[in-house]
Amino acid sequence: MNKKFPPVSTIDQQYTSVEKNLSELTDFSPHIGVNIDRDIILQYLPPEIKKAAEAINDENILVQNVTPKLSFDKQGIFVEADFSVRFPKYSIEATGNFKGVTAVSTKSDSLYLRSALTSLKIESIKFLKHPKISQKVLAKLLSPFLKIISTM
Repeated sequence: MNKKFPPVSTIDQQYTSVEKNLSELTDFSPHIGVNIDRDIILQYLPPEIKKAAEAINDENILVQNVTPKLSFDKQGIFVEADFSVRFPKYSIEATGNFKGVTAVSTKSDSLYLRSALTSLKIESIKFLKHPKISQKVLAKLLSPFLKIISTM
């Protein structure tokens, strides 16, 4: 578990969204209404999710091929994405998918999208070179990387 950024549940994000929206209603005097078309969200949100996931990259981990898909609900935007991750130091590539939800929240004149993961599934692990250590030891080395990914 990441002590600086503990995991946040999707329900927590939805409650935070509703609480923030309600707190803004106390001094809210509407003059106009705004509708964000579903097509706009479909056009702009998946590339932003891809960009944020791939921004994790450093010399130890390379997140690639993130392909988000969205579905909609009254209180959230559900996200599912396939991905691949490379661990250059160990010559390992893993593929999998994650699922999460994004809740919409407002503050003053800004719109926020609050995201949280609901699941992370590793579907395959491929050794690009024959490992010099046993697979059991290697699996223990990979465990911290997978924990880091699951808290993002």
